[in-house]
Amino acid sequence: MKEALGAVREQVTKERKFLPVASINGVPIMLGYSHTLANYIVDIAGEERYIERDKMIDIVALDSAANGFIQSTRNHLSAVSNRGDALEDQLERDKTTLKIAIAEPELVFAHEDELEQAKLDAHELGLEVNSRGNSPEALRKNRLDTERRRSEGRNCS
Repeated sequence: MKEALGAVREQVTKERKFLPVASINGVPIMLGYSHTLANYIVDIAGEERYIERDKMIDIVALDSAANGFIQSTRNHLSAVSNRGDALEDQLERDKTTLKIAIAEPELVFAHEDELEQAKLDAHELGLEVNSRGNSPEALRKNRLDTERRRSEGRNCS
């Protein structure tokens, strides 16, 4: 395990992809690296576990850390295999939901012209509000209001 991790560790850091480290009962154990988190990622059947970079160096260098990694990987694999039944049930529910969704008739939006007109009206109103806010009269009024506040000693940022 130490040799496999040592060989793959360098590659995943450089290539930014998941690579197989080992396989237990036909289930591949994949190793990846997150440059954002500076953590290695152990992926077993879509279940991810993160390992700090320094801890991975210890796993590759020390037998006791490697034994701990192997045990935690066995626990990780056990947790994944225990979720199999729940995932199968979820898959069946999702398939049923998909069949229902496919069977529903596709509705046609009948008010396309009204929607386009409403969008145009909203855009024109926005332009009108903007032009009023930037009109010479509005700008003069705003400047006078700011000057009045300054003369009263208020903060006018």
